Amino acid sequence: IAGINLKNKIFRSATHEGCGDSEGRPLPELTDIFTRLAAGGVGAIITGYVGIQKNGRTIKNMRMFDDDEFIDAYRKINLKVGEFDVPVIAQLVHGGGQTSRYVTGEQPAAPTAKMYPLFSSKARELSDIEIEEIIDNFVKAIKRAQKSGFSGAQLHAGHGYLLQAFLSPDLNRRNDRWGGSTEKRFRILAEI
Repeated sequence: IAGINLKNKIFRSATHEGCGDSEGRPLPELTDIFTRLAAGGVGAIITGYVGIQKNGRTIKNMRMFDDDEFIDAYRKINLKVGEFDVPVIAQLVHGGGQTSRYVTGEQPAAPTAKMYPLFSSKARELSDIEIEEIIDNFVKAIKRAQKSGFSGAQLHAGHGYLLQAFLSPDLNRRNDRWGGSTEKRFRILAEI
């Protein structure tokens, strides 16, 4: 798949492992989880979601990739799992409206101002400049993943998180270059 060699078609799909510290660094338990999966014979591992910027963090122990300081920690994980010849793919996300002030310290932001019942909070509409910054932060996170030895990156565009919210005509009521038609709602993903 996209130049990634797989020894079989068994994927460990992205599942939040809960193995991040308060700053978003991966804990040693994550290496243990991935090593057991690799030794058990999976063909590839997709990590649980990893945040691309602090205001997109959905829970306190969510792992982050918003700074170069995380590269070495992920590199160590990939080197260990690499001993089993199993590719690891980093799943990257911004929580969008499905974040909370309790976790991020600020009001959630989404394509359109809207109530998100999961956190019982109203998200504010992102500005054009903020959308460009989010795109840039996804790209930076992808580059960090590459430097860390990940075999690929997966953009999390489901569960009402930011990228999926842009795709949804219900969650994205914009009438600018980021909303309206299917092509415009998809623009953020295309730009990344």
